[in-house]
Amino acid sequence: MARPNRQVERRTDIMDAAIALIERHDLATLKLADVAAELGLTTNAVRYYFKDMTQLLSELALRSDVRFYDDRLRLQTEGDDPCVQLARTIAAGLPTGPEDAEWR
Repeated sequence: MARPNRQVERRTDIMDAAIALIERHDLATLKLADVAAELGLTTNAVRYYFKDMTQLLSELALRSDVRFYDDRLRLQTEGDDPCVQLARTIAAGLPTGPEDAEWR
């Protein structure tokens, strides 16, 4: 029996760890090794998913763009009531909770 493919989950874990580290450390000095250590992985295990910090940061920026722009823009097209559209758009831009480092 084949192992389940967990690549999407692993990439999400790595990006979440990077966001947590960015919140606590200077972005200019952050390295893949720091992200790996945060997850208890080797640097090469992280490099399997992201070849370098530039690629990881680009993916983080894209994820934020989708969350805070694309998803909110999509909500504006759902439904005809402008009040409902506005309420959905505002709610989509709010943090999920106090631990939502990506929002900050």
